[in-house]
Order: sequence, then structure tokens, then C-alpha cells
Amino acid sequence: MFNSLRRKLGYMKLEEINIYKEFEEHKPKFEKMLDKWTYFIQYGKFEQPIVINQFNYLKDGYTSYLIAKELKWKWVKVKEIYDVF
Repeated sequence: MFNSLRRKLGYMKLEEINIYKEFEEHKPKFEKMLDKWTYFIQYGKFEQPIVINQFNYLKDGYTSYLIAKELKWKWVKVKEIYDVF
């Protein structure tokens, strides 16, 4: 029940987010990650939201995803969009 409530509130398990090969093959540059970490430390939130599609694939916010992963977060706030085919 608690897990379904989290999902309704826009949270999901980090491990359930699928990553396209293109993201994994093109890691962000060090400078970009440094900027994103600086923002996160200064404001206590991600500069970019983690955006997923209806199949739980990451569409945007890869740097935010990487920060959450490095912090070993179990749950993250996500914004869900629907891909139109």
C-alpha cells in the first residue's frame, strides 16, 4: 500500500528507472556534473527533474538520476510524460 501511495505522489524506486543505452554510452562531462552537484548542495534539490516515460525509461534528468544513484537513494521524485507513437 505504501509503495502505491508513493507512486501516486510521483515517487518511484530508483532501481525501476530504465536507462537508454544512449545515456549510458555518453556520460556527462565532469564540469557539467560539478555544476549539477553545486546546485544540488546549494539549493537542496535537483536543477532538472527526473523525467520518465510511461515505460519507466528516463527521458530527461540523467545528471539528477546519477546524483541520486551516487547518494544511494531508494526513491526519487519523477515527472511522468507519455510518448506518442
